[in-house]
Amino acid sequence: MSLHIECGQAGRGGIDNLAIPIEITGTLAFTETVTSAGTSTNAVPSDGKNYVLTLTAEVDMFFSIGASPNASTNPRRRLKAGCTRSFAAQPNDKVAWV
Repeated sequence: MSLHIECGQAGRGGIDNLAIPIEITGTLAFTETVTSAGTSTNAVPSDGKNYVLTLTAEVDMFFSIGASPNASTNPRRRLKAGCTRSFAAQPNDKVAWV
């Protein structure tokens, strides 16, 4: 059971390149695999750049993203096993899962 996290500089997509950041196109800030339910060690850098968190689940899980995330209570999201999703991130965000 694990959650793999990639944090990287964001690219842009959508019409005329105006959409919110949707994918990692720049340098990776960190990768981390959280092997049991809990919170990531690494946090999104606070260097003024735009970042995306890309999450890949090994098992069905609930997760939360924030400075002090708690995946045991709402608000939280669900990620099914084998799925990968990307999210715009704020400085100092971490990821928690259960």
